[in-house]
Amino acid sequence: MTRGSHRAVLSVALVLGASLSGVVPAHAATSLTSYPASLNFGSTQVNTVSDFQQVQVYSAGNGPAVTISAVVLAGAAASQYTIEQDLCSGETLDSLSPSCTIGLRFAPNSTGPKTARIDIVANDGTLGIPLDGTGTPPSLSLYPSSAPFGSIEVGGLSSVQTFSVYNAGIGQGPVTIGLVSIIGANAGDFLLAHDGCSSRTLDAFEQCTIDARFAPSAVGDKSASISFTSTAIESPHVLHLSGNAHLAVSMYPGSASFGSVNVGASSFPVDFSLYSSSSEIVSVLGVAVTGANAADFDILDGCSGQQLTQYSSGCMISTTFEPASRGNKSATLTVTTSAPGGSTTATLLGTGVGPSLSATPTSLSFGNTQLGASGHRTVTIRNTGDGDGVLHDATIQGTHPEDFSMSVDCSGAWLPPQGACASDVAFEPTGMGLREATLVVTTDGATISVPLRGTGIDTTPPQTAIDEAVVPVKASLLTSVTGTATDAGGVDGTTIVFEDALGNRTTAQAALDACGSGNRSCGWSLVVPILPPGPYTVRAFSRDRNANVETPGDTATLLIV
Repeated sequence: MTRGSHRAVLSVALVLGASLSGVVPAHAATSLTSYPASLNFGSTQVNTVSDFQQVQVYSAGNGPAVTISAVVLAGAAASQYTIEQDLCSGETLDSLSPSCTIGLRFAPNSTGPKTARIDIVANDGTLGIPLDGTGTPPSLSLYPSSAPFGSIEVGGLSSVQTFSVYNAGIGQGPVTIGLVSIIGANAGDFLLAHDGCSSRTLDAFEQCTIDARFAPSAVGDKSASISFTSTAIESPHVLHLSGNAHLAVSMYPGSASFGSVNVGASSFPVDFSLYSSSSEIVSVLGVAVTGANAADFDILDGCSGQQLTQYSSGCMISTTFEPASRGNKSATLTVTTSAPGGSTTATLLGTGVGPSLSATPTSLSFGNTQLGASGHRTVTIRNTGDGDGVLHDATIQGTHPEDFSMSVDCSGAWLPPQGACASDVAFEPTGMGLREATLVVTTDGATISVPLRGTGIDTTPPQTAIDEAVVPVKASLLTSVTGTATDAGGVDGTTIVFEDALGNRTTAQAALDACGSGNRSCGWSLVVPILPPGPYTVRAFSRDRNANVETPGDTATLLIV
């Protein structure tokens, strides 16, 4: 049916005598009235008939009698209305018979508003009663409105889903259907197995059917629609199709996250299993890791060349994460098979971490340190990285490594992130002046260098000792006086002074044993010179390489006879 409001006027033509020879014009003054004053038939489907409606026509009551000669339809849509009851034509309305009845129906043959009128033609004029109604299209019922096909294998073919299209029938005219097609983003993954509706005209209570199937060509969620037009009010019509496509070969798990692994280390393995749901034998053609960080993942391939049968135990691929550098890493494990769709994939994720070393303080300065003495400083080595670290070596290198040592060197210490170890460094200069070296600490992928600096000084004179306190000798014999001289900076020479009872002195230089090489302690000896007999005081004192002179030295008694 056609929508719209239909309005007409039922026109009653009064045929007058020959002298008038014509119909009284519509809406000429008359004493007639009606109830209701107009008729509204509302919406009626095209090619159907509305409910029956009546209108009562009344005379003035106490006025003169009025004779109705005709009841007729008039107006643009007069043909859309029918008079099914006319109890007014030829009637005379007076006080004894004041009213009559007219019955009508609305029968639109097109959509849209329809207006007309009914004219009651009387001897004193014409009464026009407005008529209106709307022609509406027919209606179609679709069942079901959607078809979820579930999940099937790529390359597979689902069972049939049937859609029924009904002309509900009651009070309806025929409905003509256009061409049926599949539209939408994944239209190619669905097909019409049967089309019993295209170009059909369905009469009341008649139906047609459409069969659809799901035949996906790629993995993923798919959706499309069956679409067609008709002369029904709901046109265009849409039936929703949906489904999911999966590969015949599945891999479990679908991804692996290895978490944080130290650079250069290897994670625990994660095993992937392959299974086939295909009724056909599936061959595994190859296994590979691809992607930006493929080199950071390693596989033990137990599947290439294998044949998978439906729901068998399948095969296994073992994967490990071995990061070569820090940062987030990702790759794709790809298994290529003979099944439709080709490849099954899994995502591999991991984060490369590692230690970083810092030193507090960043350098050690020992200042001035006396030769033969030592100074101590503490340096704290901290792991400021995001991975664990073991301190492999703590060594002293550089220009004067012999002047520095460690009583606690942290070698072998395990440091988690923010873990720390304190090392004691000693400076014991072996020479004068600026002495420098470097403390080097290493762990996996990280090294820290701590500069060491100190100055060796010598302000202490040597110490000299005579081996014998009393030395009795004969003047005629060659007798030696011996002893030792000690100095951190090395002894440069030892002087021996012989003083008699009168204060006369004889001075001589002792011979040093290997002191010229910088030994800190060395022996000396001197052959007693020829002296007059008598008692002597022997005093021995030394000087070092830094011009420090011992005072007074060591003394002994010498008696020459």
